[in-house]
Amino acid sequence: MATNPAIGSAARSERTNLKQAMANATCPIESGEPDEPLVIQAARSRVAVAIGSWIVGLVWTGIVSLIFLGVRQNRDWFPMMIVSVFLLIGIALLLVACYSTLQIFNPSPILACSQRDIYPGSEFELSWMFRGNAKKIKHIEIVLEGIEKVSYRQGTSTRTEEKPFYRQTVVNSEKPESVAQGFELVSIPISTMHSFKSSNNSFTWQIRVIGKIAFWPDIRDRFEIVMLAPKPEQ
Repeated sequence: MATNPAIGSAARSERTNLKQAMANATCPIESGEPDEPLVIQAARSRVAVAIGSWIVGLVWTGIVSLIFLGVRQNRDWFPMMIVSVFLLIGIALLLVACYSTLQIFNPSPILACSQRDIYPGSEFELSWMFRGNAKKIKHIEIVLEGIEKVSYRQGTSTRTEEKPFYRQTVVNSEKPESVAQGFELVSIPISTMHSFKSSNNSFTWQIRVIGKIAFWPDIRDRFEIVMLAPKPEQ
């Protein structure tokens, strides 16, 4: 049976790129060690997010407030209107900081994979539970996403664009027995992209947990996972 030259060339090019990426330590591959369950850690601490939000909000509002007081003394109404817009932005940043602070007291999701080595074409069991009072969670959604980031120069600055290249809803439920804890089998398409990072672009994977709580800030936590590349041919 004849082989399409274009397909063969593409396959060789892919293997070459994979070997080059591995040589630069930008493409994680299977270690070959015995596989075992993995507890996934949250990508960001809620406390760190709240502290960062407060720092940005307070610094922004403080600087703009000083400028506003200086402009007000000159009684120049047009600059006052311009500075007032930036002052409103500062107030919005402080509201975001308050929101982030309240999120600290939400139940914390705990995610676990049935295996450590995850790669395109594999299956794994994803289980979840919550540390804290999960009864107040009315709705849960867990989503597996692949994110592509591309950086390019625009004039004298560097711009980064981010877009999802894969999305799979693992669970979307309002049933109390499914919200508090559960597990689902997750299948990764063999045609999708593994984790990869270079100087100009990257492919990363994450699991987002969104929990709806009545009259309270929602749960919005992100967990990063590594999608291994297939072993290169010798």
